[in-house]
Amino acid sequence: MITSQPPAQSFEVGIARNIKRKCSLFKAFKTFDEDEDGKISKKDLKAGLRSMFEMELSDDQIEHIFHRSAYFAAAPIESLEPNGDSSESLTSEKMGFPEFSNYIEQ
Repeated sequence: MITSQPPAQSFEVGIARNIKRKCSLFKAFKTFDEDEDGKISKKDLKAGLRSMFEMELSDDQIEHIFHRSAYFAAAPIESLEPNGDSSESLTSEKMGFPEFSNYIEQ
């Protein structure tokens, strides 16, 4: 006898949706991470946007994206640098997946 599967609870639907969204974001992140070090450099981002979307951004525009990604990071900006100098963290040369996903989802 085949029994039917119980209906999904609303929290399960939300969990599944979040997992799918994070997986899609992670695939996009991996596309930009050309050297596969788990971080996206400014050079990686600029090259990826150029090749995938034919977008030519200036260095200032790329810097702005990195600044905003640090702002939207899950961790407080002050914790991104060991010395607590947030101005240095905002000009970080690479962004990790948390910064990337928080920037995209803002």
